[in-house]
Amino acid sequence: FYRGPGEMVQVAGDMTSWNSGRIFMTKIEEGLFAYRMENVAPDARLEYRLTVNGKWEMDPLNPDSIDNGVGGRNNFFAMPGYTTT
Repeated sequence: FYRGPGEMVQVAGDMTSWNSGRIFMTKIEEGLFAYRMENVAPDARLEYRLTVNGKWEMDPLNPDSIDNGVGGRNNFFAMPGYTTT
């Protein structure tokens, strides 16, 4: 989910090889909200960021983030079957 004034909201990350322009969110509620549903493996852990009107942004609705190794941070989510090894 995304909440904000962005006209074009996309998700980029592990699932897109960090290319924006592949996963577009659908706007609802007069353009203030957007959503996207994807099927992912039940044991997946994926890092991502949003692009809002072409600008890379952290997901303000997800407090989970991790150092991206190049001086910034990425959001991430883990499915229920994910385990650390």
